[in-house]
Amino acid sequence: MQQLEPFIDNEIKRFKDTEIRACELELSKKVNGITIGGKIDRLDNTVEGLEVLDYKSGSYPKYNPKSVEKATDFQLEFYYLLAQNEGEVNACGYYDLKQGRLLMKTYLRQNLNF
Repeated sequence: MQQLEPFIDNEIKRFKDTEIRACELELSKKVNGITIGGKIDRLDNTVEGLEVLDYKSGSYPKYNPKSVEKATDFQLEFYYLLAQNEGEVNACGYYDLKQGRLLMKTYLRQNLNF
């Protein structure tokens, strides 16, 4: 239970301006002639638009300006493209369940430049 406390505290703060729109949302979409699909852990409605969240209990990719060009994990980029079926996506991020915090994806737009 102690491990969930940071998650619960963060969620209480977030729900002032956020509501969960969907969980385990399966979507597919054709992008540049290729059909992609996936199951998004959570999609939230915020005042800025939709937020795509992927729960992580272990490791997740972390990039900086020097390493973004060598990125090999594009899960959130695919989720971003898929979630556009549901509305305007403002942000994507990982929900680190061990630390109970959100880590919003940086360089998302750079990785989508195709």
